[in-house]
Amino acid sequence: MKICLVCSAGGHLTEALKIGENIKGEKFYTTFYSPHLEETLQGREYYTVMDPRRNPLRFIVNFLQTYLIVLKKRPNVIISTGAGVTFSFCLLGKLSGAKIIYVECGCRVTEPSLAARMIYPLADLFIVRWKPLLKYFKRARLGDIS
Repeated sequence: MKICLVCSAGGHLTEALKIGENIKGEKFYTTFYSPHLEETLQGREYYTVMDPRRNPLRFIVNFLQTYLIVLKKRPNVIISTGAGVTFSFCLLGKLSGAKIIYVECGCRVTEPSLAARMIYPLADLFIVRWKPLLKYFKRARLGDIS
């Protein structure tokens, strides 16, 4: 089984790495470039894409980069911990038959993130970590990444 863990850098990546430690299968990570990325992902297969930052031109570049990665790797499952780089992966992954798992960021306690609101309709499994978020997402499950 091919598994793509996609997220923004920083805390989202830290959460994705924790999830990745607990799953078996052929895994690869996708995020945007950050200064400590090579050190953080040392020994792991990873790809970088442009961070769209709510900019239409950057989104087009991100979408095309994502398309090429999805076409090349053909993941069976896409797991996302959120933020900007993830929407293209979830959309293109869903269209190519991948199962989508979204884990809302642990720092979101009372209100959902924009990424969560965008990806929820695409997700086969949607996990939140705090009960107040369940009112926004009827199909969500309460869970944790540990």
